[in-house]
Amino acid sequence: MKEFQFKGHRIRYLEAGTGPPLVFLHNGGTDHRIWDHQIAYFSKSHRVIAPDLLGSGESDKPRVDYTLPLYVEVVGTLVDTLNLAPVTLVGNCMGSAMSLAYAAQQPDKVRRLVLFNVDSEQNLLAGPVGKLYRLFSRHHWLRNLLSFWVDRFGLPRKETDKILRSQFGKIPPDDPEFFDYMHRLYNRKGQMRALYNNFSVFETFRAIDEFIR
Repeated sequence: MKEFQFKGHRIRYLEAGTGPPLVFLHNGGTDHRIWDHQIAYFSKSHRVIAPDLLGSGESDKPRVDYTLPLYVEVVGTLVDTLNLAPVTLVGNCMGSAMSLAYAAQQPDKVRRLVLFNVDSEQNLLAGPVGKLYRLFSRHHWLRNLLSFWVDRFGLPRKETDKILRSQFGKIPPDDPEFFDYMHRLYNRKGQMRALYNNFSVFETFRAIDEFIR
């Protein structure tokens, strides 16, 4: 994987193919591997970029607040550093939110958007992790305690498989290697700490609700 610098932090990304640029932005808690099949297909005709966003995968995981404005800055730095404009942004969940917010700020640099499961404060509150948002936003000490516990002891396989099934539905893909990889990813030091921090400051994603309205 290649890398670029963002405010002194390392962002790793996968690049494949040549042609019009496509940037794939993953959801919270995962990394570029959720796009394996899309990368293999579209790299035959496009220049495909799939980063591990700050706080995820092989990228650095600094102790900062993982807000929507921060992620939009990451996307902007990626586009400018790799000279991708005008670019097509493909996002899932939080990746969709940051794609939409970036396009609203820099419309001349975006060719098109392909968005799945656009995340926002209201969508998060209506979903299964809404309770975590309410809890972590009010009690940062609890967020920090859980982050410390996960970093030290990890998440059991049963729990990481449950997380994946909640995203893929009752019949997840028959891909044991991917489930093994995701279990290791969720247990990478700092991975869940960054996600829990994001949940605690998710009011910054309220901008997506306001934009849609």
